[in-house]
Amino acid sequence: MWRDAALLFAAQDGVATRRELHAAGVSDSMIAVRVDLDEVVRIAPGLFRTKHHPFTDRTAIRVAGLLSGGVADRETALFWHGMTDESPSTIGVTVPVARRLRATHGYAIRTRRRALDRADVVDVDGVAVTSKALSVLEMADAKVMDRALQQGDVTLEELSEALERNAHAKGISAARAIFDIASGDTESEAERIFLALLHLHGITGWTMQLTFRGWRVDIAFPDIRLAVEINGWAFHRSRARWQSDQDKANALTVAGWSVLNFSWHHLTDDPEGVITTLAEAIGARAA
Repeated sequence: MWRDAALLFAAQDGVATRRELHAAGVSDSMIAVRVDLDEVVRIAPGLFRTKHHPFTDRTAIRVAGLLSGGVADRETALFWHGMTDESPSTIGVTVPVARRLRATHGYAIRTRRRALDRADVVDVDGVAVTSKALSVLEMADAKVMDRALQQGDVTLEELSEALERNAHAKGISAARAIFDIASGDTESEAERIFLALLHLHGITGWTMQLTFRGWRVDIAFPDIRLAVEINGWAFHRSRARWQSDQDKANALTVAGWSVLNFSWHHLTDDPEGVITTLAEAIGARAA
């Protein structure tokens, strides 16, 4: 019978509840024997971990969910969904407002009290987590949203629906602002920001939409053969568009041009770094 328990532990990142072990045909006395042999660790009343399974980030998250009785959220949910390889430094869970919290038994758990819509909670490998759409929104991070959209983990429609369900949630306004950017023309917005930087720093000698062998260069400095390509969010770029941009960059390079590429993220996260790179390129080309 313990073979069935071993299979259960293996399928659940080394963790099982007393109820699950009973369902696998294991008695309390059998559990006690394994605990005495130091093969099984009693984490909390009714919750056990086998030492025959490595203790991983997934183990910690599964335990945290069982201890708190909550729903894994934000960075923790993204990791559990497989949308990032970066494990959370602190396990985040959302618990019902009226729920009494259990002891965390040494596990680093960040809890918040909030009522979640049933449509925003999913079961993944036996662990309750916020949906991909809500997890992305609650990060309120443009790069996270862009990557999720690019990889097809979420759609704009799913994000919009989750936004409406959580319209009055704390902090959702920041997510809505980022969503509004994502659902618009991020490339045009990026170009607007870049042009504003050029004017602010008094950089001249450039022209917009220079025709080059059937392509158009976003910003060109013809006298020194320097091309600047401005990109929006990655998820807006189709495979065909990406290939065309690569062909254009290669043709420019072969013709003796230098090519710089800046994205919306570059321009909003580090505008001074963009201008520094541009100024260095202008200096190098003019030398």
